[in-house]
Amino acid sequence: MVVSDAEPVPTVLGLLVIGRSPADWLPGAYTQFLRLAGNDLTAPVADEEVIHGTVADQIRRLEEKLEAHNLRGVRFADVAQEARSEAYAMDALRQLVRNAYMHRSYEATNAPVRVYWFDDRIEVHNPGGPFGSVTPETFGQPGVADYRNPNLAEALRALG
Repeated sequence: MVVSDAEPVPTVLGLLVIGRSPADWLPGAYTQFLRLAGNDLTAPVADEEVIHGTVADQIRRLEEKLEAHNLRGVRFADVAQEARSEAYAMDALRQLVRNAYMHRSYEATNAPVRVYWFDDRIEVHNPGGPFGSVTPETFGQPGVADYRNPNLAEALRALG
């Protein structure tokens, strides 16, 4: 979290995980959430929030926003037991959001993690693109993986 005992200067990881205001030092270390009332970026904005804080704080707040906008239904007619459903599976949304933070690039960019919720889809954008041995051609192939931020991944695992 710091360069060394002799030089207690925070590292990028330290700023992201325990920093008071990471975006003051890493301009793209924040999140932009938009809920658009339509199917494209010209649609009226129904809700928006710029989310600051540590990576864990941003993940927590973004997941709260996703929960709040995720429509739920309950079916109780013609069934023996009520059936509940969500527009989007929250476990899948959580995984996408956490991956956006863990695999993003924090170097040479001021772009935030962006989540745009349209009427017909949710888009999760993070700066970076394929990294290391992962290329556009090998993306998604079994056994092809690389890790841009292994220390951040470990910190997020330790934080639960």
